[in-house]
Amino acid sequence: MSLRGSVYVFFGDLADRLEPRYYHRLDGYLRSARMGVTYRAYMARTYLYAVLVGFAVLVASAAFVAAFSDRLVREAWIGPPVGAVGVGYAVHAARVYYPRYVASVRAERLDATLPGVTSFMFALVRGGVPLADVLETVSSHPEVFGEAANELGVAARDIDRFGGDVVTALRRLAEETPSDDMSEFLKSFVSVVIRKEDVSGYLGEKAEEFHDDAEERQENVLERLEVLAEFYVVVFVAAPLFVITILVVVGFVGAATLVTLRAFIYVVMPISGVGFVILLDVLFEPPSKPEEKEEEDEHPVVVDVPDSETAVEGTEKNEEALDRYERRERLVEYLSRPVETLRKNPDVSLRLALGLGFVYLALKATVFFYLDGTVPTFEESPSLGFAFTETTEAVIESVDDTVVEAAMVSLFVYAVLYQTRAEYLRKVEERLPELLGRLSSINQAGVPFLQSLVSLREVDVGVLNEQVKRLGRDIKLNSTATDALERFEKRAGSPAVTRTTVLLNNTSEASGRLGRVLQIAERDAKLRDRLARQRRDQMSLYTVVIYVSFLVFIVIIAVLSTVFIPAVPTGEAASDVPQIQGDFDAEAYSTLFYHATVVQALLSGLIAGKMTSGKISTGAKHAFVMVSVAYLTFNFFLLLV
Repeated sequence: MSLRGSVYVFFGDLADRLEPRYYHRLDGYLRSARMGVTYRAYMARTYLYAVLVGFAVLVASAAFVAAFSDRLVREAWIGPPVGAVGVGYAVHAARVYYPRYVASVRAERLDATLPGVTSFMFALVRGGVPLADVLETVSSHPEVFGEAANELGVAARDIDRFGGDVVTALRRLAEETPSDDMSEFLKSFVSVVIRKEDVSGYLGEKAEEFHDDAEERQENVLERLEVLAEFYVVVFVAAPLFVITILVVVGFVGAATLVTLRAFIYVVMPISGVGFVILLDVLFEPPSKPEEKEEEDEHPVVVDVPDSETAVEGTEKNEEALDRYERRERLVEYLSRPVETLRKNPDVSLRLALGLGFVYLALKATVFFYLDGTVPTFEESPSLGFAFTETTEAVIESVDDTVVEAAMVSLFVYAVLYQTRAEYLRKVEERLPELLGRLSSINQAGVPFLQSLVSLREVDVGVLNEQVKRLGRDIKLNSTATDALERFEKRAGSPAVTRTTVLLNNTSEASGRLGRVLQIAERDAKLRDRLARQRRDQMSLYTVVIYVSFLVFIVIIAVLSTVFIPAVPTGEAASDVPQIQGDFDAEAYSTLFYHATVVQALLSGLIAGKMTSGKISTGAKHAFVMVSVAYLTFNFFLLLV
């Protein structure tokens, strides 16, 4: 047995002997969290991490005490072992709690996806699709159904790979799922299936119930956001202003506060802002995060089993060549349709925006040195930490504007690209219910499903007009409904359209009369659009609050920079004022005010996007506006005062 295996066996046995009380509870959380690890293995790693971290703390703290033993009392040697035990226990406690936290987050996500999933299942069952195929269909589209697809995928795998039946798989899933609502739904659903009652009727009732719960849940979310908005104003606007003002006043009377102020601006403010974004992400994460999928090859490659090592080597070379060909083709596709690529791939847009920011930095540096510019250099032994030298300050002052300008370039490019896509998706979700309603009316009038799709060319559905016309042309060219809808889905590039096409493709195979199914899809699309519209309308108020808070912050900082700082005597004039002790570096404080405003602008913009839409990417436009205001204020407006 390897050393690693021996260590895991030792700590696993130790966990079994010392903490048997954790087994049932923690094992249940591990299953609910879908962490893919057994209780014994998880606890073995927990003990190992606790011991390693505790030992590292013991060595580091003992070295610190030894280095400063001449300045410390003898009792200081108690600190290293106590600290090691305390940190090790904290690691152990955090690891034991972590599965419970993950399970609770998954429960929130599952509850949020239940309305859409039950409506989708209702429509499929109503269209005649077997239950096993319903589970398989939902689980194969995590980009649409989010966490519910992953959860129902467990039952689908039990049926497909292990030969289980639907009742047993759902009953087991009901016991393991972290969501109480989903557990109750699955248990009742199993009872309905066993008694051979109306499955579609039950799903329809639960869909209505979950829709009502979704509206109530959103109201609760908005109430919590209102509290957090007030918390934001106090903690991220009033508190930083108070701390900065106090440190400046204390520095005025001679205390060394520049180091503390730098630590607060460069460390505390960013960390607290990121922590607040994480808090919002945990509490108000949207039900599903659509991810862009790579298009799969429609013609899978079949590889024969080789008979020799030479054949294996040839197969590997062929696979490598195929990978290179696919990467080259993907690059050609990106370059041949750049606008389409940027519209459908937010990650590509982000990389482009960051790249343009770095290009701006490189161009400005090139122009600077071409004009024979000079940059202050560090001393031979620059001081460490936040105790900057004068030359270090000069370097910062010479590059901070350039860094801010590059950040503005990246934020502007990404905001434009992201908002273009977001606006397109919003318009699609607004017009999709109308499209489904028209399709339902045509189909219920007796028109076959395939002909109903062709008839949509005469309907005005706004942003989807061109895609609908191409859908009709595909069908006219003898494409099947499934192929035409799949191409329509790829061209539209919207999760809402994906949800609809998956539903239509699966139900159309069972029946051509889809009027009732389309009504269900229309109702679900209207609910989603209404909830999104309601959240946007109410969150716009909090956006105004954040903007007003930032303006208050920048006004107060500007007053300190233009009124208070210039009024402080320096040099020989300071010797006549007994309250001033030491040298007051007014230029350093002004630079820090500028940096604090930029940091506040960036964080406020990102937080505004997270609060209003649940996505930090939406905050790029707000961050660009606020950073631009900060840049213009300190580089132009304050110079006129």
